[in-house]
Amino acid sequence: MANEIKLDVACQKIFGISPRRYRDLSKEQGAPPVVKGYIDLLAACKWLIEYYRKFAEQSGYTSLAEERLRYQRARAHREELLAQEMDGKLIRIEQVQEDLMLLLSNLKQSLMNWVKRLPPVLKSKEEKDMMLILQSEIHQLLDELSKGSKKICKTPKKR
Repeated sequence: MANEIKLDVACQKIFGISPRRYRDLSKEQGAPPVVKGYIDLLAACKWLIEYYRKFAEQSGYTSLAEERLRYQRARAHREELLAQEMDGKLIRIEQVQEDLMLLLSNLKQSLMNWVKRLPPVLKSKEEKDMMLILQSEIHQLLDELSKGSKKICKTPKKR
């Protein structure tokens, strides 16, 4: 036949696979058979193209160019996030959690100090005076906490 070619030559110069691999594909997957060391070149090419097309669809294969583009986008996004973090526009979640826990701890401690400090002050006062004292204490506490939170927002820790 005019389309016949030696298996060794076809594998080495055209297919880029070993003759052993082609024989395995012939036995296991239905590639055109090898007869006396020769194969039908057109049938084998058509079969291999279809085989690799199906293989690519099943494995979710993407081209090297697509993978490089995806990698470059991910890297650019990461660099943008790092630049925002360095400029103080972005804070890591771990830092926010740590600062929030510190703020809540300070609030708790301040409120617990009220229990010890305020009863003697409020003991002999009238209701209106008690409310003014409590209001003053609350404003003082909120001022202290807001100063601490401004400090946290302005100077994020760099890790």
